[in-house]
Amino acid sequence: MRNPNESFALITPDMANPLGILLIRQFAIDVPDNFFESSSIDGCKEFIIFWHIFLPFYTPTISTRAILQFINRRNNLFWQLIVTNTQNLERCSSH
Repeated sequence: MRNPNESFALITPDMANPLGILLIRQFAIDVPDNFFESSSIDGCKEFIIFWHIFLPFYTPTISTRAILQFINRRNNLFWQLIVTNTQNLERCSSH
């Protein structure tokens, strides 16, 4: 078991929250597969497809997910009080 007084315990609980998964999944459904298929037919490797096709399409969605995650974790005041018992990891709230 990990030490509860680590930043790991503050960061990881909401990494796979349902809103983020739904947001990225809904965007993935709308992107046509023709882009990925045509690039693989043209001879692109998996990394090139990821770097030049996947990331430019998904950058706005990933950015939105990161902003929502930041706001959610910033506003979650009680989780840090439950997980930590030292004051050096506790964040101050601006309410």
